[in-house]
Amino acid sequence: MLLPIAIRELRVSARNKATHRLRLYFAVGAVAVGGGIGLLFSMSGGIPGSQAGILIFGALKWIAFVFACAAGVFLTADCLSEEKREGTLGLLFLTDLRGHDVVLGKLLATSLRTFYSLLAIFPVMALSFVLGGVAAEDFQHSLLSLCNTLFFSLALGMAVSAMSRDPHKAMTAALAAMAVFLFVIPGLDTTGPGGIGVMPRIALLSPLFAITHTGSYHAADFWLSMIEVNVAGWLFLGIASWLTPKTWHEKNVRYGPGKGWRIPLFGAAAARSGGRKLAEENPVCWIISRDRWTSMLARLALLLVFAVLALSLASLFQHRGPAAPVPGTIGTAASTTTTISLGGTTTTTVSLGVGRVSVMAESTLFAIASTCAGLLSLALEFWLASHVCRFYVDGKRSGFLELMMVTPTTRADILAGHWLALRRLFLAPVLAQLLLTLTCQGIRVWAVYSAAAAAQGGKTIPAASNFDAEVLQITGLVLGAVAWFIGLITLAWFSIWMGITSKKIPVAMLKTFWYAKILPGFGISFCSGILLVMLMTNGSLWLLPVVIQLIWIGVNLALIALARRRAQDAFSKWSNLAAA
Repeated sequence: MLLPIAIRELRVSARNKATHRLRLYFAVGAVAVGGGIGLLFSMSGGIPGSQAGILIFGALKWIAFVFACAAGVFLTADCLSEEKREGTLGLLFLTDLRGHDVVLGKLLATSLRTFYSLLAIFPVMALSFVLGGVAAEDFQHSLLSLCNTLFFSLALGMAVSAMSRDPHKAMTAALAAMAVFLFVIPGLDTTGPGGIGVMPRIALLSPLFAITHTGSYHAADFWLSMIEVNVAGWLFLGIASWLTPKTWHEKNVRYGPGKGWRIPLFGAAAARSGGRKLAEENPVCWIISRDRWTSMLARLALLLVFAVLALSLASLFQHRGPAAPVPGTIGTAASTTTTISLGGTTTTTVSLGVGRVSVMAESTLFAIASTCAGLLSLALEFWLASHVCRFYVDGKRSGFLELMMVTPTTRADILAGHWLALRRLFLAPVLAQLLLTLTCQGIRVWAVYSAAAAAQGGKTIPAASNFDAEVLQITGLVLGAVAWFIGLITLAWFSIWMGITSKKIPVAMLKTFWYAKILPGFGISFCSGILLVMLMTNGSLWLLPVVIQLIWIGVNLALIALARRRAQDAFSKWSNLAAA
């Protein structure tokens, strides 16, 4: 029989109820997104239907692209490594099966649900033809690019899974590899916009290039990119097929001086002085803090954040001396000091020329720093959810939590110790990331503020016309940082809840992001659209950023209360079942 594992896995997936449910959920979600955008356009009035068609098509296309890119991280990055941990992968190679049989079987088993889910979005995207504004070639190329991106992402996850055994490391490596293909490789193109001139035309290897060049006037580059991405996906599958029979063996692990886990505080002296005391006061926190992989990631995150922060600050001094006006920006070449009246108090603030500030805000260094700041924020969220989910899923599987319940340690002690460990491991990177985000956003506000001052010809800016807007911008930045920090707490509580109620780490993480990020994000986006229409009619559009951040904070606080109560109830039910 040709590919027996693939045939079996396809039959199992076809009979699984989750396959049909996911297809229905994605179709309903696509209809909800398209209907919400159409409702907002109907409320605004006077906007042609073609604009609504373009916006619906673009929104669904990018949602489907993000889903296709994330499929490999959550679905295939741990499929082979899970078989290694459970010891079932070696049993398959006792038969006459080959590496490609196992790899293709796992690929088809995971791709069936994702492909059906992606396929459910396509009919709603086709509604853009009814509304107009989308060319046929753009639609066809977008569908092909999404399917090709899904195959590439799943194949990349398979290759990473063949080289890994730990789920946390596998998913982290898959996310890092996907980020390189999406964000690093396009920047190496010498012919693309904003390229830094390292290697010509290497951007064609990125799935992002194909999805952004679906128009008929990019047909040659689009097909070349499709071929390169597809070949790269088959290459990853070949690597996985070659490595799987060679890497399923259990490696010997030695523990002793320099081996095994160590207390991952920020310094060996702190580990030696505080480890014994911490083990006596809170053993759960001490055990979690011994995770050397998380400690290494914490230190690496700190180094990356401070490196990007230095990069963003270096952009301030990239252009010394008088700067020429930047095309398309508001500013002058003179390096003058602008005097601004804030509420009746005269303050001399801006010493850089507006042209220089505009150049700084559009410089390569600042663009790299801003992009890295956003990626690090997402990486911290992914890392936190992965760490929390892994503790409870692996704790149930290995029997660690059951052993803890036999001791005088209570459920409240376990949760409190876990939160103490999270503060010890994540607080420093999170605070550094907040500083980086506020710095990058502050530089942008400063550039816009200085450009507005130059638009007045170097004159004093009236307080009534600009002071309120500037205060609201700064307030929006601070509220955005607060909302992100509270969002991390929301992710942690949902990770605890889903980790207790789930059997697999990727499933727990998917549920966490779905309930804590994706669903609230769609709801708040729809509310933001309604607020945008209302504030535009009232002439109070400058209130929108602050209102959106306040909504995010309120939603996150409600979600924290819900997840905390549900997590404690789920922990109680599980402990009662384990005790019985």
